[in-house]
Amino acid sequence: MRAISWFGTDRGILCYDGAQFTHFANPWANGSTSNIVLDMEQTADGALWLGTDRGVWRYEDGRWIEISRGGPYGRILSVSKTNNGSLWFGTNDGLWRYDGKELNEFTLGQGLPLKQVFDVFEDRQGNLWFATNGSGVVRYDGENFVIFTSAGGLAHNRVADILQDRYGTLWFATIGKGLSSENRMVLARALEKIGAVVREAADGTEALAQARRERPELIFMDIRMPNMDGVETLRALLQEHGAGTIKVVALSAAVFDHERQGYLQAGFDDFIGKPFRIERIYQCLAEQLGVEYEYAEDGNSVVGSVSLSADLRTRIYQALEYNQVTKLSRCFEEVA
Repeated sequence: MRAISWFGTDRGILCYDGAQFTHFANPWANGSTSNIVLDMEQTADGALWLGTDRGVWRYEDGRWIEISRGGPYGRILSVSKTNNGSLWFGTNDGLWRYDGKELNEFTLGQGLPLKQVFDVFEDRQGNLWFATNGSGVVRYDGENFVIFTSAGGLAHNRVADILQDRYGTLWFATIGKGLSSENRMVLARALEKIGAVVREAADGTEALAQARRERPELIFMDIRMPNMDGVETLRALLQEHGAGTIKVVALSAAVFDHERQGYLQAGFDDFIGKPFRIERIYQCLAEQLGVEYEYAEDGNSVVGSVSLSADLRTRIYQALEYNQVTKLSRCFEEVA
């Protein structure tokens, strides 16, 4: 039977071959009445992997194989396949990876902030994002875990799902507090780190209300927003407050020069492309508001100069931007 679609339900799984549905038995129930399938994934070899409330099962060539012995057990909340072929299992009691040969568990001691993982998502840069039940979202680059919480701009620390839109923006669906985007979250945290008072708005209407109430010195305005886009919101701001009273900087994934020039001609004071670099944000503050930075002195003198390749410079910038200490140390080892 050639499977067209598979469906996980609270009564087992269904297969639809284009003409009829076939219900499959539930060997994972172990004599109980449990039939719950929470998530599924199919690998390149055609095998179907099931995340159930009784562990992980694999269906291949008409045979059911229990994977959970020595591996993920209990309630499996998510099953995700990455581009390198690995399978990741988010569970009620930890995070597991299957690389095609063996299962590996990721523990709290390795940097995972909470055992309960609702979702695993791979972005276009190859980073993995974990949605947790109470500790926000976690980015994993293969070496380091970086945690984002409500203290850094996330709407809520209970995150149910993660998605990346066609413009490259990551969206986090939270439980009870709506959506958060990665760009806004990272931007808010970067500004708070240097002592700025930050207020956030989910759309143009809310931005206008915040501007009336707070009278900010500068607004970073995303061009794509619900209800009112960035250009419409800028026009309303200029009409209400006048030109030059509030600096407004456009944020957009636009790649063509004529698009960027169009935003400046529309009245924006500056333009920053997405995904943005933190140093570009700080540069913008210096240029638009005259912000000056004080740098801590470590008491050490630098003698001589070092020539860095373009690739190594890029990797150092990325490690600094995302606080990847291990990766940064390895970059410096290449220089030594």
